[in-house]
Amino acid sequence: MKSNIKLILLVLVCLTQLSCQNDNNTTSTTSNNSIIGEWLRSDYLVDTSTEYKLFFYEDNANGLITEKLTTQAGVISSANPFTWTLNEAELIITEQNGTETITSVQFLGNGNLILENFSTLEFIRQ
Repeated sequence: MKSNIKLILLVLVCLTQLSCQNDNNTTSTTSNNSIIGEWLRSDYLVDTSTEYKLFFYEDNANGLITEKLTTQAGVISSANPFTWTLNEAELIITEQNGTETITSVQFLGNGNLILENFSTLEFIRQ
């Protein structure tokens, strides 16, 4: 009888540990590898005529901001290079004109990127 109670308690403890989940939808610890790639700003999902992308390249921490606006008159686009530095969850983006933006970096549970001081919208990995 005592061994049955011990077995039941052991099973309950194991089930309790396995059922616990981290309810935090963001992670604040990041590495350079986690941000590298192409990121599309989420407003594109609502208005496909506007496309704003961030490209974080691995080589020498370079990047590119591209904007594309499609109108009846045609397509207007731009490409602006930048450099970036990532320390823990702080990202520093320095644009070619010298403008520097310091922002926190958060990844949501769905993998989207939040750059709080850079944009109010989420970025989606492409």
